[in-house]
Amino acid sequence: CTAVSGDRYTFDPDPAIHNEPSISLYIHEGRISQVSLTLAEHDWTQWRHDMFLTQCRNTLGVFFPSLTDQEIQDLTSRLYTQAAEAGQSAGNCTVWYKDTAGCCGYFENGIIFVCVVPVPENTAEGRYVPIEEIL
Repeated sequence: CTAVSGDRYTFDPDPAIHNEPSISLYIHEGRISQVSLTLAEHDWTQWRHDMFLTQCRNTLGVFFPSLTDQEIQDLTSRLYTQAAEAGQSAGNCTVWYKDTAGCCGYFENGIIFVCVVPVPENTAEGRYVPIEEIL
């Protein structure tokens, strides 16, 4: 996940409540450049946490349709754990990929991020961040 340019579209279940989980879609030159799911940890509640995990599973299911429900669940858990427990920033998180989509989880400024990004074929080398294939 990186800073992105282009148009941003955000879904907030209730825009009046700023700490609910949200989904942002970034479009650059007519293509998806990033999908970010966020959860503010400073006002944690179980239902917000559950909503965030559901949003993550649903989003990952769209970008990784060949994965089983259990594999999506496992990937969601891996990303959440990476972000919430490891407290890693975007610059040093692992990116998991399959085909042309990658995903990562990180924690920054009190917010958990789970992102889906395009992965070009030559990215598998992992020059900038650790990268692992989803098997």
